[in-house]
Amino acid sequence: MKRLSFLLLAFVPVLFAVPAVAGVVYQLNDEMRLTLQGDMRLRWENFNSGVISPRGGQSDGQIGYLRLRTRLAGTLELPDGISIQARLVNRIHEVSTHYLSNPNDVETATWKFPDEVFFDKLLIEFKEIAGSDFSLTLGRQDLILGNGMIILEGTPFDQGRSLYQDGAVLRYITDTDKVTLFLLYNQWKDRSAFINDQNRRLRVGDTLTTGVYWTHFVNKLLQFDLYYVFNDVDDEDLNNRISCHPFDNNLSLHTIGGRLFGKAFEEQLEYSLELARQGGLSTLDNADIEAYMLDARIRLNAPSGVFLKPSLGFEYYYASGDNPDTSKNEGWNTLLAEYPRYGDELLPIMLNGVWSNMHFLRTDLNLICSPDFNVNFSVGNLFADQTEKAGTAPLVRSGGGSYMGTLLSLMLDYRLNQYLSFSAKMSKFAPGSYFADGKEGYWCQFQALAEF
Repeated sequence: MKRLSFLLLAFVPVLFAVPAVAGVVYQLNDEMRLTLQGDMRLRWENFNSGVISPRGGQSDGQIGYLRLRTRLAGTLELPDGISIQARLVNRIHEVSTHYLSNPNDVETATWKFPDEVFFDKLLIEFKEIAGSDFSLTLGRQDLILGNGMIILEGTPFDQGRSLYQDGAVLRYITDTDKVTLFLLYNQWKDRSAFINDQNRRLRVGDTLTTGVYWTHFVNKLLQFDLYYVFNDVDDEDLNNRISCHPFDNNLSLHTIGGRLFGKAFEEQLEYSLELARQGGLSTLDNADIEAYMLDARIRLNAPSGVFLKPSLGFEYYYASGDNPDTSKNEGWNTLLAEYPRYGDELLPIMLNGVWSNMHFLRTDLNLICSPDFNVNFSVGNLFADQTEKAGTAPLVRSGGGSYMGTLLSLMLDYRLNQYLSFSAKMSKFAPGSYFADGKEGYWCQFQALAEF
């Protein structure tokens, strides 16, 4: 309780101090400028045991925690388009309710006050190298490509701590093309953390990533992405299983894919169609990989001036599951895309971020009640691709059908001013025939964000 009080007391002064210190810029000389900024995010989250295990039969109860993340960032702009960026992060995590125990300050499996101090950005960027269309970024950085179906999340096991990747990213940008070449290497833990949690597992293993991502602009109606990504994972911990993942995560993975997207009818129609295939070798069963992913999206936007500016979105997501009757591994691997894709975290907690072995049909309605207040309601139906017990990852099948369940979500976002914003999110998961004696899951989150 003392730590909970500390978190709340630490956030309140920021609500009043932010406007006075927001966006400090120092002009050091004619060619050098230093910009300092930051943010403080307070999140309270609560969910029941049905979110963790919808199969039923587990202990009943609630899980609740409060998280305070503070980030301080600096950018030093140098001559010739060179800049150095750093962002220092501290996160405090306090579990207030748990149906099993009080998992605070217990070795490396939980959090220790004051939990973490680390860099989630530490890079040098060279823009328009020698007056060309090339730029180069070296160091710790975020990398988000396309809709984030292949690469977005470099640290999936840290619960909203960060997204970073370590490595080099070379970009070539013109009016019609953007080509991104990348070479990244991320260790399973952050050995540079200054306080506590140096042994927290951030990913399934040491991960090498390289590839190319090309986006071409034809016109507003037609744009496309083409990409190739290679991943090599070295998982040294073969004794402790990560939820929704196999014991042995060693693999060599090749992913090739493309996406068509664009806007039409004065942007009243938006669409995206992405298809990808994975190949390679999984050392878990020494099997060749042959997996597929399809993501299709359409959004209909009301004409300008319509009350509440409604927009209606439809999405179908397919990720192949492993067929136990074949010698191949057909399970889609979401290695660098294990994050809350749709805003809520009920399914990401349940799946531990593994968006595999599923057909997901989702519809959402977005309403802009005012320039500062937004409402989004969504319903999604989830079906398993493979239902044999030997091939049911990420969730174990206990029932007789393929219908996993229905997800209902409500999200509210409100911006008080340019410095302060608030959000409330609520979700319910009603399990289907995939689970015997299924238990409904409830999740909610309240957030306050101060930016300065």
